[in-house]
Amino acid sequence: MKIFISYRRIDSSSATGRLFDRLAAHFGSGSVFKDVDVIPLGADFISTITQEIQQCDVVLAIIGPQWLSATDEKGHLRLDNPNDFVRLELESAFDFGIPVVPVLVNKAQLPSRKELPASIAQIASRNAVSVGHDPTFHTDLDRLIIALERLTERVLEQNPLVPTQTVPDIDPSELDSNLVFVSHSTSDRRWVEEEIVGLLEQSGIKSWYAKSSITTSAQWEREILRGLEACTWFLLVVSPRSAESEWIKDELFWAMHYRPTQIVPVIMEECDLWKFHIRLPRIQHVNFAESRQEARRLLIEAFSR
Repeated sequence: MKIFISYRRIDSSSATGRLFDRLAAHFGSGSVFKDVDVIPLGADFISTITQEIQQCDVVLAIIGPQWLSATDEKGHLRLDNPNDFVRLELESAFDFGIPVVPVLVNKAQLPSRKELPASIAQIASRNAVSVGHDPTFHTDLDRLIIALERLTERVLEQNPLVPTQTVPDIDPSELDSNLVFVSHSTSDRRWVEEEIVGLLEQSGIKSWYAKSSITTSAQWEREILRGLEACTWFLLVVSPRSAESEWIKDELFWAMHYRPTQIVPVIMEECDLWKFHIRLPRIQHVNFAESRQEARRLLIEAFSR
């Protein structure tokens, strides 16, 4: 499973570090996300956080004694700020339908609904897990790990890892020539839905699109690979955000190897194409940044050749 850890450094940094180490040892280091360990230098924090949450199976909200009362440099409650990272993380989890498990550390209590912003108030009604200091720490973590494994089993029973209707389970050589894999940054999702996915649907072209083609409980890497293998075409949405995404670069490298003549770069916003792949600047692209109407026409023509 893939686990996202949400916490406040001022509130529970030490406990979170121990918890991370134990979970990483059990589930694998690549399965546990904690911002300071995973986000590359210079990466957009909010974009990376949103993308990671969308790909995870569960969010652990680490709550310590100062989680609710933490203030900024002006003395304002951090949770009252819509841009507070902890608040944004939980809002994203609830928006994507990701299970959220409150983990109470350092003898903290679960806040009540009236103490919380409405957007995250539902965490007050979630079953919480308490993790104490030594000597009960490891025993408490054992219970948490068992609960996480059971949670995964229940979710997978409800959403088995099978292809969606848009990903045929057949040999790629037998696929519809207009099945398109859409690779894009999570931050660009709204534009992609309106300008690309919507246009393709109107033109009778089927697309494999992460939001609609992957269930929240699915193993992200596995389903991405299934989508890539199932599609004849690879459409890359180019923007400064996607240029910083290692996920998108991995998808593009796969396409360069397996679909070298079926790649269609779509320029959402101008940026350095060399950041994606050394060969990308040589591939003919469709530029929405110059002329939307002309780009729409060229995009549909590209899939008709």
